[in-house]
Amino acid sequence: MIEARGISHTFPGGVVALRGVDLTLRPGEAVALMGETGAGKSTLAQILAGLLRPSVGQVRWAGRPGPAGPWAPAGEGLRVAYLFQEAEHQLCEPTVWEDVAFGPRQLGLPGEVVQARVEEALALVGLDPEAIGGRSPFTLSGGEQRRAALAGLLATDPHVLILDEPTTGLDPAGAEGLIRLLHRLHREGMGLVVITHSLEEVAGWAERLLILHQGRLVVDEPLAQAVQRPEELARWGVEPPATLRLASRLRARGLPVPLGVTDPDALARAIAHLLDRGQAAPPVE
Repeated sequence: MIEARGISHTFPGGVVALRGVDLTLRPGEAVALMGETGAGKSTLAQILAGLLRPSVGQVRWAGRPGPAGPWAPAGEGLRVAYLFQEAEHQLCEPTVWEDVAFGPRQLGLPGEVVQARVEEALALVGLDPEAIGGRSPFTLSGGEQRRAALAGLLATDPHVLILDEPTTGLDPAGAEGLIRLLHRLHREGMGLVVITHSLEEVAGWAERLLILHQGRLVVDEPLAQAVQRPEELARWGVEPPATLRLASRLRARGLPVPLGVTDPDALARAIAHLLDRGQAAPPVE
């Protein structure tokens, strides 16, 4: 779906952000993009979204030399949408309703379809269209602005959604709700690339892990495979999810829990199954 070959990027002043990145994103894939601060994550994400032209290398979107953009009509290429970490940067209309309607209107959709998409998108992100639709987006809280910006992207029905640390500024309940929404979108076939500093947030549903280090792609493999090497994750500044840390400690105490399990419910079932078979281990401190 998106192919990047030999991508390097240097900003004015000589700051090198990316060094020789090769990457292929497959249709409908859910990808976690991680790495320490300054590793080049946002630069790579913006290049994949077509917002930034790399200094060296080539990117192709569904075989084309450019993405269609989030409000290109159906059948005119790959629609890629990007949610900035600073959501207020992509809010521009006088009301929330108008802001979310902007993309569908660019698609040339009839008024009743635009209205339906706005209402559906706002409801998806947990915002009441009636209560909040007529307000200025700049009167919203930071978390509400992020959700309103996301609604504007979802209303265009993108093929791929790229999000730069989407839970920043959200309270725990808001962050959990957003992660559930992303999981749902992925199940329905949308491709996702999520920049995050918390593997915990995406461990239950992301299929693939990318880790950048000093502009180089140092890890690119299935998430379930990558989490079986917690020492390597730590080497690149990525903390393994709590389920993996618990599984490692149980294994060290003699309970043969599968090490690659990242879903808490699945880990609980594995532990219960082992205990039902009479296998026990000293309690974890």
